[in-house]
Amino acid sequence: MPLASHAATAHDWGLVDWVVEAAAFEQKITEITARVMAMAATSTRLTKKLTNMAFETSFADFVETYFEYQRISTLSPEHHQAMAEHRATRANRASPR
Repeated sequence: MPLASHAATAHDWGLVDWVVEAAAFEQKITEITARVMAMAATSTRLTKKLTNMAFETSFADFVETYFEYQRISTLSPEHHQAMAEHRATRANRASPR
């Protein structure tokens, strides 16, 4: 079986997120890196922690932790920056032309 067929099967089974030709590899890596770097570090890290604890914690403890992580995320510098950008975009759309 050709390698491309194995890659397509791995993608279909959810074992890999992307399958690209060799010529497109560097571009795909650049694209993924840009997406990761644009993510809010605090909320991304805390979301990962919540995902990992979801099946190992009681619902009450999970919800308590969720609200604490939400509070931490909304206090983070990247959240404040994202909200300022969002407000600026909305203000630009609302201003008369």
